[in-house]
Amino acid sequence: MKAAIVSYRLGSTDGVSIEAAKWIWALESLGVEVVTVAGTGKCDVTIPGLRADHDGNGSSAVIPIRASAGSRHDHDAPYRQFNGASPRDVKGQLEQVLDSCDFTIAENICSLPINQGAYEAVATCLAGRPAIIRHHDLAIQRPHLTHFGPPPDDPSWLHVTINRFSQQQLCRFGIDAKVVYNHFAIPESEIAGRDYANDHHKNRSGMRRLARETLGVGFGDYFEPGSSSRIGIVALQPTRAIPRKNVPGAVKFCSEMASQVNGRGEILYWLAGPAEDGYESELEQVLASADFPVLRGTLGMGIEHAYAASDLVLLPSTWEGFGNPAIESACNLKPLVIGDYPVASELKRFGFRWFGLDQAKDLVELVLSGEQDLAEITRGNHAIAAREFNLNDLPGKLAGLIKHLGLSLS
Repeated sequence: MKAAIVSYRLGSTDGVSIEAAKWIWALESLGVEVVTVAGTGKCDVTIPGLRADHDGNGSSAVIPIRASAGSRHDHDAPYRQFNGASPRDVKGQLEQVLDSCDFTIAENICSLPINQGAYEAVATCLAGRPAIIRHHDLAIQRPHLTHFGPPPDDPSWLHVTINRFSQQQLCRFGIDAKVVYNHFAIPESEIAGRDYANDHHKNRSGMRRLARETLGVGFGDYFEPGSSSRIGIVALQPTRAIPRKNVPGAVKFCSEMASQVNGRGEILYWLAGPAEDGYESELEQVLASADFPVLRGTLGMGIEHAYAASDLVLLPSTWEGFGNPAIESACNLKPLVIGDYPVASELKRFGFRWFGLDQAKDLVELVLSGEQDLAEITRGNHAIAAREFNLNDLPGKLAGLIKHLGLSLS
């Protein structure tokens, strides 16, 4: 069996690319051959007309680049690249790829018409073909896109949302959808029933020490009650900086934390992602108002090192289609401060214990004291993540979706 995954961008660090990569892994574990198709990024087939920011100009020549070796999802260049970007070009180019596939997964490209030509071309090309239309976002959830209304539909398609909030919105337009939440890698020690908290601390302590040395803060933390080190409380916001990520909310929270520390330590706010969508100037003004140290960028560290270095995670967003840091914080045994966006309330109903943007004082006391209460919170959150959002469960869920399309894996 062969499947195509189509999106504006794949193989990058954006949320859609990251989640698509998990589905690629799950499909391949089921024995499905996967070909990735996108306008940009690391993918098997590049069709420039699928780029989110493409203007629709170009010719229609087909240019083979190279055949890939090994895993086709690890290479730096596509094995095939098309030129030509009009909706007609894109449809024809897609058909050349999809004609050899049993089904297609459209990753958000039939959800947000940020390139209307690509959005319409993909929908037209997929009409009558078995397809999973995966919605990370919906146009009706974005103020500047609401006039597009609901996504296209076809009897051959299965719509899948990453939350029940979107599922219910689609239902109002007569579109049925399944829900498959984002899934996350959970360390095997938890699955095997061992004491994950102890194992995790032993395995990550070296990583934490190195990362915090890079940041220039002390190593003492709430996993080491009684440490004599002056504590630097690292508050990590592992997101991009755009208006809906609510950096001002994070800065205000950190300022309130700083006022509660009372000389017992220092707050360090770490914004790991870049400014996008023209937000740089406004971001600089927001950060200039901070009365505590601010770090920006990854500093050459991976996300695992960033989580290891942190003492708490900030997700103050006003809107997220899911909000991966909510679950990643649980996987990494970090307390989470989260904004009041609709899907956060949905996820919290699984039983997570999170902190609101008005609970700075409560969280400071827990972080500084090393009390068992905080360990109980983070261990409890981790257990929920392992039970409800485990990446190892994803292949079975995708097998069910494939069956729903009327296809057989055997």
